[in-house]
Amino acid sequence: MNSARILMKLRLKSVFFFVVVLLLAFLSGVVAYNLQALGKNRALISEHSEVLNHASLLLYQELAELEDIMRLITSNALFIDSLRQEKPLNTATVADVFVRYGKVINNMLQLRWLDENGTERVRVNVQSGRPFIVAEEGLQPKGDRYYFIDGIQVAAPKLYISP
Repeated sequence: MNSARILMKLRLKSVFFFVVVLLLAFLSGVVAYNLQALGKNRALISEHSEVLNHASLLLYQELAELEDIMRLITSNALFIDSLRQEKPLNTATVADVFVRYGKVINNMLQLRWLDENGTERVRVNVQSGRPFIVAEEGLQPKGDRYYFIDGIQVAAPKLYISP
C-alpha cells in the first residue's frame, strides 16, 4: 500500500510539475507576443510619424508657393494698373492676367477678384489645365463667406490664406 501511495504522490507531483511547465510556457508565449506587438507598434508609430512629417512639409511648401503666386500676381504691372483707384476696375485686364497665371500654375482651380463688398468682379475657372473666364452673369456674391470676412480685415501687403 505504501508503494501505491508513493506512486500516487509521484503522479500528482508529475501532473503538478507538468501544469506549472505548461503555465510557464503559456505565460512566456504571452510575454513574447506582447513584446513583438509592442515592437511592431513602435515601428508603426515611427512610420506614421514620418508620413505626418512629410505631409506637413508638403503642406508648408504648397502654402509657401501659394503666397509666392499671390505676390507674383499682385506685382504684375498690368494687374496693378487695372486696379488703380482713380479709374474703374479694368475687368478685362484682370481676367487676362488671371488666365495667364491659370495656364502656367499647376493645381490652380480658380482665381477671383472680389470687390470691397465681397462680390465677384472677375473669376477664372481652370479645368484640366485650361482657364476660362466666367461670364458676368455667372459671378456670385461672396460677402458672407468666412474667407471674405476674415480676408478683408487684413491690410496690404499682408496676405490672408483661408483654412
